Amino acid sequence: MDFEPAETYEFVDTAPERIPGRSPAVTDEERWADILRFHAEDVRHFKDVFADAMRAELGEAAVRVVLTRFVHHTIDSSDRGFTAAARRAVRELHRRVPLELTEPVRGVRARDSGTYFRGDSYFSEITVDFEPAENYEFVRRADARRVYADVVDEGIRTEIGTPPVRVVLTRVSRQNVDERRFGDVVVLAVRQLRKHLRERAADAGVIPSMEDGVP
Repeated sequence: MDFEPAETYEFVDTAPERIPGRSPAVTDEERWADILRFHAEDVRHFKDVFADAMRAELGEAAVRVVLTRFVHHTIDSSDRGFTAAARRAVRELHRRVPLELTEPVRGVRARDSGTYFRGDSYFSEITVDFEPAENYEFVRRADARRVYADVVDEGIRTEIGTPPVRVVLTRVSRQNVDERRFGDVVVLAVRQLRKHLRERAADAGVIPSMEDGVP
């Protein structure tokens, strides 16, 4: 895909249609028509999943997303896979357009919660301050186990790279969450930060409150 400046968020599909190759074993025309129909339905569905995930990741930013190539596998592709692809694409975009921070953004709070299949509930919550710095730094001020602080540090590095920003972890709360699941909340915190920066740029001089965090 390509990312282009725009006045509002747009998603444009220019990916050429890919027709599956016909197996010599498929000689019945009606069966072949069914295969083509199912293929088209899968493409539409997965493109919708990808477009929805892209909108969620970018948060209605003023950018045009142009889809130029799209390939799926009949068996191995999934909603989860295309959602992950959208996240990785936006991560690559952010790495090419580094985060710029001219003043502190404090109290960025993110929470991830849900219920496991077995019925147990879980949640992760962090509060982070972002401050301008000469180089990337990570500071742990929260009373949290080192392993979970390391997950936050690694997750933020993955999402934004290592721009000249000081990341201060001020609060950690969790229940029934291992390190892998805990990392999901970091994505929400970075998303909240970028949303805040967009709002501040759009309305210079007015700093939105960060107290509401991410639902």
